[in-house]
Amino acid sequence: MGDVICINNTFSILHLSDLHIVDTKNNGTYQSDLNKLIDDIVVQIKENHVINLIIVVSGDIIDKGNYENSRAAIAFFNDLKDKLYLISNLSVVDIQIVPGNHDRERTTPTGLFSQSFQTREISIKDAEEWNLYENTNKQFISFANDIEKIFNKKITTSETFGCEITEVAGNHICFLRIDTAWSEYENQSYKKLRIGKYQLDCLKEQLDTNRTELQKKGKNIDVTIAITHHPLSWLSPMDEIAIKSLFMKEDFFDVDMLLSGHVHNQSVENLYNHEHSLLTLVTGIGWSQNDPQRNKEYRYSIYSLNTFRNCCEIIVRKTNKGNSFDYDYSIYTDRRERLISKLLYPIKIMSNYPFIDVNSLNDINKTGIYVDINIISRIREMSWITMDLKNIFDNLLNTHCSYYISQWVDFMPRRTVKRYRNRLKNQLEIAKNDISHIIPEEIQNLMKSEITNKNFSSFLIEFCAKCVEKLTFCFSENVKLRVHFRWLSNDDNYLKLYAKCSDDSIPTNLKDLPWKFSMVEAAYNSNNSVVYSSNEWQSSISTDWNDFITIAPKFKENIIIIENDNKVKEERPAITFGISVKGEMNNKDTIVLYLFSYLKIEKLISDVLESYVNVFNVNMKRYLKYLREKKENQGENA
Repeated sequence: MGDVICINNTFSILHLSDLHIVDTKNNGTYQSDLNKLIDDIVVQIKENHVINLIIVVSGDIIDKGNYENSRAAIAFFNDLKDKLYLISNLSVVDIQIVPGNHDRERTTPTGLFSQSFQTREISIKDAEEWNLYENTNKQFISFANDIEKIFNKKITTSETFGCEITEVAGNHICFLRIDTAWSEYENQSYKKLRIGKYQLDCLKEQLDTNRTELQKKGKNIDVTIAITHHPLSWLSPMDEIAIKSLFMKEDFFDVDMLLSGHVHNQSVENLYNHEHSLLTLVTGIGWSQNDPQRNKEYRYSIYSLNTFRNCCEIIVRKTNKGNSFDYDYSIYTDRRERLISKLLYPIKIMSNYPFIDVNSLNDINKTGIYVDINIISRIREMSWITMDLKNIFDNLLNTHCSYYISQWVDFMPRRTVKRYRNRLKNQLEIAKNDISHIIPEEIQNLMKSEITNKNFSSFLIEFCAKCVEKLTFCFSENVKLRVHFRWLSNDDNYLKLYAKCSDDSIPTNLKDLPWKFSMVEAAYNSNNSVVYSSNEWQSSISTDWNDFITIAPKFKENIIIIENDNKVKEERPAITFGISVKGEMNNKDTIVLYLFSYLKIEKLISDVLESYVNVFNVNMKRYLKYLREKKENQGENA
């Protein structure tokens, strides 16, 4: 039995960075403004109904490597925990911490150590060199462990980097903690920082071990989140290129999100190539008691992730002039974003390919429509119109059923009427609601074929008129619309059956359309509607319309078997359907036919025609014969 999919598998990340905590009174008291930060976090956690919370601290917890401030920092996290734990239903699942440059002790040996590796081609290549660094960093590891114990974390930090799997709300989240601070030297390190071969090799080995353990249990990593103190742009050009490549490779780190700090600012970027995507999120507080630029805007962020919906909701809070927090409206550029005070980003771009495929029979011409908020809005509008059209067709079928009964009463002998009227009515009612229903033969025999064919023609004429009436709303005022049916003649051409235009001044003439190399052949063979503008090469006739969509209804009764010149039997649709448009078309107009194709309008058209044909026992071969005889009679009388 397969795993149960957890639809409501949302978890949230509280992203703190660059707190720069100092002991203001040398008694374990942190900056008073940080109380406002804790209070605002609690309010946001409550208002956004966060249940599963992971805290990520991306470095610079204390200020200037002075661990005399550690007591104040511990007090801050204790107060944060106490207030978070008062929120009902909230569970703090995990805490992840990486060091920042301010978390390193600032001594001459540490500075010289870091400086020496900034220019080396291979940076920290083995455990021996890394141990030399960590010997200068023991206070941070102990300090990080003290913070983790506050939140009851079972696996405590043993190094300044590491790979861990956290299970929450049905998700297996892989955290890659990466130390970018080790090569920082006196704040003169922009574009000079290194990751180090040893660190990367260890992280890959830990990741592979975690993956293997999960796979043994039949599980996989759902989201991989890397944490660094510095944005990747602070790395040396060589290291930046290398780490981005390793992040984006599925067989290496396969990172989905990167959380960073350091710059005391905020940014959201989504990097992606044809194989992978990387959502990078930067935040930062940057408080310092003696900071002369204290009135800068300081930020923290909350990210709510739902892997089932592939959605990351991003809330960014920043200080105003009074050092109170509000939404960071500078990043909510869209009206909808400002309204909901959130950014919405995909966690993985390539897992939910954000394009609607445009049906093209030539692979070289394959293209798509990028799905953005405007396209979603258009799809919603057109879905409503399509549903309305389906209701209109159902009402039209009901009307024809009632008309047929009255018509039958007028033409049948009174004794026959009395005997079959109720049975006919019941059979029509059943067939109308079940297109697979077969009307008994004795009832079918009472249906005169000529009346049936005339009624079907009448239905198709009304069908065209209803389509024009409704589909006009999909286009702007200056766009003209034509809806038409064609029928199969003896010479393997498709001729005009019925057509209706939105503008009565436009002629409804249709050119005869040969089967071979036509849009009809393309639509029939592909089992899809086909739009002319993406398949011009397939069309054998010229047109003065801007674009059109062709539908070859492929239900059983509409499939006619013919013999070609070589006596080989081939299939043809008896009748076809099309929608043509022209005029002053804007961007919204140009995508309508593509969206109809995406919404499978051919299925709606086919189902309606199949319902009518089955309900009224229309024999399509006899109907084509009826049309040919009608055409011949018109020719003789011309």
